[in-house]
Amino acid sequence: FVPAQAKVFLDRECLLDGQNWVTGFVRGLAASMCFVPLLSWTKDDTGSVGELSRIGVAGFDKEDNVLLELIIATALCDEPGGVLAILPVLLGQARPAAKGGGFSAFPFYKVARLSDLPSRATNARAGVVLRQLGVSEEKVQGVLDLSVKQVVELVLRYQGVQASQCGDMEGVATTCATRVLKTVLNEVRRLRSDPQYFENGTPCGSEVLEWLQAKNLKSFAPLLIHHNLDSLENVARLKP
Repeated sequence: FVPAQAKVFLDRECLLDGQNWVTGFVRGLAASMCFVPLLSWTKDDTGSVGELSRIGVAGFDKEDNVLLELIIATALCDEPGGVLAILPVLLGQARPAAKGGGFSAFPFYKVARLSDLPSRATNARAGVVLRQLGVSEEKVQGVLDLSVKQVVELVLRYQGVQASQCGDMEGVATTCATRVLKTVLNEVRRLRSDPQYFENGTPCGSEVLEWLQAKNLKSFAPLLIHHNLDSLENVARLKP
């Protein structure tokens, strides 16, 4: 299975002028099959993750958009119909072209410096959004207590792309695009091999599963699904 195209939601390109940007990016995130956060930590504690090190220092807190996205994505990742995969792209300091370009390694050791306290402002907004998306109150309450460090560590548990291992900028872009597409294709294949999806998401899949069950052949369902035999008409054409 190869899709004609992969639809990408990039906030700075897809958010519309004059519309609530929080609503826009939440809709884009909730409808995504694969969430690809760019996690960077550069000099002087800048970058998407580096900036988070300021939260909790001397009681400082703010509603942080990056942290909000990470919280929502991880909460939706095990929800029915939610985000299926998270593929973080890990970026250190950008290297000048004269030194080969690309990026230095993401400083994992610095994650330990992130606050062990929650960003109350960000977590509260995340709770509101997740309730609107139908997430259980039990899970929302768990989100409210996540520290800044815990949120980042949750995302880092997902296998991602280390830009420092991809060569120059072109190599980084090519590797990221390839890995994202591969992840999406893997998730599509996994969905299509799920008997529940086969039954409800294909035109005649339910009749095939009923026939297999009646013949005590349901163990063969994954094989038929793999070969797109989604109707009894197609099954009848099989040759011994």
